Amino acid sequence: MKNISLNLSEINEGAAQEKFEYEMEKVFENILDKNTEATKKRTVTLTVDVIPDKERELVVLNISSKSKLVPRDETSTKILFGRNSSSGFIEASELVSGVRGQLFMDPDDLKVKTDVGEPVEEIEEQEKNEVIDFKKRRNN
Repeated sequence: MKNISLNLSEINEGAAQEKFEYEMEKVFENILDKNTEATKKRTVTLTVDVIPDKERELVVLNISSKSKLVPRDETSTKILFGRNSSSGFIEASELVSGVRGQLFMDPDDLKVKTDVGEPVEEIEEQEKNEVIDFKKRRNN
């Protein structure tokens, strides 16, 4: 015999169901994120707080939801930095080539670039008719 007539998906016009679907969407997005570990467990929690009145005739149901997601993978990069000998200001750039002072060919645009990703062609254009020492230029 069914004495309690409460359907969780119908309470408060489906608010609990909406909360569950909202958290599940975040879980599915997290699973699809290539920067998270695919097989780690995710959790969706629905909490129903039952608050009775003094006469014990009525209760208020507070329904909340939360999800526990897998954190995104950590990333790291190398940064070249130093003080500019002319201006005295600190300068910093990401090391793109992998080795300080090394030129590389950028696979995105097939241009030769400095260790921090500056196109060599543009530098040569700016400093026409001069021999460019890229190591010396970087240290200044």
